[in-house]
Amino acid sequence: MKKLVVAVPLMAVGCAFASLDDGLVAHYEFNGNAKDSSGLGNDGKSRGVEMVADRNGIEASACRFGKASYIQVNPNEALDSIKDAVTVTAWIKPTAWDPNFYMPIVCKGHSTRFYGLMIYGTGNIWLKGKDFGSCFELCRLKPGVNVFARAYFKDEIALGHWQHVAITFGDGIVRAYLNGQLVGKEEANGPLLSGCSPLFIGSDPDGEVEYFNGDMDDVRIYNRRLSSVEVEDLYDGDLGWWRSSLRFLRRCFCSPNE
Repeated sequence: MKKLVVAVPLMAVGCAFASLDDGLVAHYEFNGNAKDSSGLGNDGKSRGVEMVADRNGIEASACRFGKASYIQVNPNEALDSIKDAVTVTAWIKPTAWDPNFYMPIVCKGHSTRFYGLMIYGTGNIWLKGKDFGSCFELCRLKPGVNVFARAYFKDEIALGHWQHVAITFGDGIVRAYLNGQLVGKEEANGPLLSGCSPLFIGSDPDGEVEYFNGDMDDVRIYNRRLSSVEVEDLYDGDLGWWRSSLRFLRRCFCSPNE
């Protein structure tokens, strides 16, 4: 008996979803420099940053940060106007922790108005009687008051290994992702507060200056909340054609609010 094989082109499914370039307001690939590849011109200026091999072993394709090293980006309407939703992602390879300070990845603004991605905690963090391992901090939500959007999780970020971190804010929830997987979420009422201050990568210059210790690559900032599928896409990177096809179908049939 003959078998009938029906091939249906994926594009015929007719579903629509956002591109990973949609809402991208800054993208630092660190291909030998700190230029922004989003097309919006948010280029950075390096201070004491060393170019090193990235997670794929390609030389001069990632940045090494340490004490007194950072990248500064001048204020820009695309970065200053982020208010209702944001996503910040990066590949990081930390080499040391200071349990008394935050590990800044991206910081936009200052102590009273800012958003960004910072990591705190290598041991245990206690919040409302719960024992947490680490915390991703996103933003300040109320002027002059210590109200931040944070997502706590038990997974620890390993030293000396490349890991993908992401934090999203939107629909009243801040979500933290580690290596493409949702690891924590907390309610957080916006809007975000930022202002017209510079953006820093690898440093938080406000107050007692804090620095990132280790390597960093592929830093992205969006003016929208990426879904969990989109965050997983960023973590997976380049896929084979068949995995790309499966991911396409998953996007079609998964809730956009996931």
